[in-house]
Amino acid sequence: MKMALFFLPLYFLTQPALGSDCGDGEHWVRPHHHRAYYKADGTFYRAGSVIGHCQGSSSNYSFWESKLKDGRPTPWSNKKEVTKSWTMEERERTLEALGDLPESLWDKDPIYIYRMAASQTTKGNPGSSLDRTIVLYDSAFDENQNLAEILSHELAHQNHLHLSREDKRAYAEETGWNNPKDIGGSDIWIPTRPRKNYVESDGLDSPWEDYANNVQYFLFHPAKLRSVTPTAYDWIRYHFGDKFKVRGRK
Repeated sequence: MKMALFFLPLYFLTQPALGSDCGDGEHWVRPHHHRAYYKADGTFYRAGSVIGHCQGSSSNYSFWESKLKDGRPTPWSNKKEVTKSWTMEERERTLEALGDLPESLWDKDPIYIYRMAASQTTKGNPGSSLDRTIVLYDSAFDENQNLAEILSHELAHQNHLHLSREDKRAYAEETGWNNPKDIGGSDIWIPTRPRKNYVESDGLDSPWEDYANNVQYFLFHPAKLRSVTPTAYDWIRYHFGDKFKVRGRK
């Protein structure tokens, strides 16, 4: 585990600049308190207070900044889930995490990210997805969570939804999913590889959950994926290429 020497990657030791003074490729961060958290590369930041400062923006900051939304996504099936507004801390952590993930994980069509208190279907679930919509719950920001890893899983769901029919079938067949012709229906898939060859048990539920788990593990736990499901490791590496990596992560 890496341990950070400072609370945040960037601090200005002089008087904080005004937002209008930020240069190109920077954005203004208002003073706020942040909880302890893990950065994408595994660095742990202790809780602390952040002074107002100009923060360097990731290459895709402008793409994502407007995609963090308040309110309830439309449609969203579970009406009992309580919506929340983004805090400054949560916005900065989410944009930082997105900036560390490989851009090839999503396309340039809008994907909107919302905040809700808790999942009403799966206790402790940090995130959920529908087409072009991701919801982050309170638990996504817990100290023991890596927010970038959670987002990689949800973005992998989005990525799978928009794979070509040929790529979806190629992934499923390469990784041990059978689509019996006598059943009919392109979305009926039966797992054929042994249970021990899934990095997460819910990967048995469907090729798309298996895909999201395996993309997540490829980025954050590649050695385990290569050991447990080598066919998935090879498919993902071939499909995305050698540059499909988390920034700063070894």
